[in-house]
Amino acid sequence: AYERVELANGMIIYLAEDHEFPLVELSASIAVRSIYEPEEKIGLASMTGTVMRTGGTEKNDGDAIDELLESRGMTVETFIGQSSGGAYLSVMKEDTKMGMELLADILMNPAFAEDKIKLAKEQQKAAISRRNDDPMTIARREAMKAVFGPDHPSARHTEYATIASVSRQDMIDFHDTWFHPDRMYLVVIGDFNSQEMVNLIETTFAGWEKATTPLPADPEIPAFPRTVNIVDKDDLTQSTIFMGHKGIRADNPNYAGVMVGNRILGGGFATRLFNEVRSRQGLAYSVGSSPGTGFRYPGLFVAFTMTKSETSEKAASAVLAESENMITEEVTDDELERDKVGILNSEVFSYDTKR
Repeated sequence: AYERVELANGMIIYLAEDHEFPLVELSASIAVRSIYEPEEKIGLASMTGTVMRTGGTEKNDGDAIDELLESRGMTVETFIGQSSGGAYLSVMKEDTKMGMELLADILMNPAFAEDKIKLAKEQQKAAISRRNDDPMTIARREAMKAVFGPDHPSARHTEYATIASVSRQDMIDFHDTWFHPDRMYLVVIGDFNSQEMVNLIETTFAGWEKATTPLPADPEIPAFPRTVNIVDKDDLTQSTIFMGHKGIRADNPNYAGVMVGNRILGGGFATRLFNEVRSRQGLAYSVGSSPGTGFRYPGLFVAFTMTKSETSEKAASAVLAESENMITEEVTDDELERDKVGILNSEVFSYDTKR
């Protein structure tokens, strides 16, 4: 059981009391997304989400906040991802008011300290320098470009130039445009009285104004041709092969069928791809598939394998044949029952705690 409350400023709160331990956890979801950053400033959203926390506020600098959190055993985090932004707070019950005030200050009044911006940029550049080390990472990145188009926000990625172009003022403007109470909901779970918690949140976030800029429409996903795309990494003696297409959103009426079908095809060990391509033919040490379900966007359905360079064509053909069999041949009763039960059994872990 939980309670839903909407405040006058548009913020929505979900509350579930749990008095087993003297802890309070808060998760905030905010309608701010990296898809809103300019193409020439890719990385702006992610760095804004990082420096909001590390850069401190007008009242407390980031290092002082670090010391406070460590001394009290508290956690405060902020982030901005591709399709949403968020924040997290974990405190002992006795520090609830302090933690809430700190979180509100970070969300409403980030200082964006220059030294923390510089650190965030260095971290981004370090990630760019390592991103071609892992063949699977390369394959997934290039597959997104092939299916969604290189200019779609789902397929874009940072470059040294886009990171360098981001200024402190860009972060301030991005924050001021997208962070508002009517774009946010809070989920609060733990040892508290619900009405007292609502009053605390209402008081702590008082004065935060509603948004004035409308949310942009999500960019369209264009149709894509069937292509073969090669990435030459000549220091390897093996191939990583991705085959796939645009998936579905989780609200698609075929969602359950796609999840079960993917589990039969390649979503684990006792699957058709594993049994045929790895066990029977011995063509791959890694093989499987991903259902391609997404929440804001359709995901990327992919069947993949990693094999010796000289068996690339044979392994790809075997994976493609098993994928096509999912369309042309009915699954067996045993496969269907086994994988439905497997999904249902794993589902219990989504509900084993209040959080």
